[in-house]
Amino acid sequence: MTTPLTLRVLPPAPRYGTPFDADTNGFNEGWWISRWHEGSGPDADAIKLSLDGDEVARAMVLHDPPEAEHIGLGPLTDPLELARIEVAEQYRGRGFGRDAVRAIARHYAGRDVWVHGDEAAFYEKTGWTRYERADGDTSIVPFFVLHA
Repeated sequence: MTTPLTLRVLPPAPRYGTPFDADTNGFNEGWWISRWHEGSGPDADAIKLSLDGDEVARAMVLHDPPEAEHIGLGPLTDPLELARIEVAEQYRGRGFGRDAVRAIARHYAGRDVWVHGDEAAFYEKTGWTRYERADGDTSIVPFFVLHA
């Protein structure tokens, strides 16, 4: 059974600001508050995922294709990068990460979502396909695609 998360794309933040609430507990402030603009800020979709009004997860989605070539990966359909995702500390280990990814995929239905994910087991368990770089570079975190 999945958790019915409410997904909301937040309005753009003011210059060098963040669209996320700095007072919400359980998130890595460096990712969402002080470094939001460095991570593509106004060019990214800021996604808030909530359960009964409580924010349980956040994500940053960029409207970009991957730059490197990957073995066996054909053209992507209107690709999106899941640049960052985090479940609030107090909600971790309860399936909310999986539910958040599913909600994001539903929101962007018909589009391929890709990620450089250092949590390979999570992406493999949640239906993403792993691809190796064509140039053989293994220094980059694994590359996964959730096909539309």
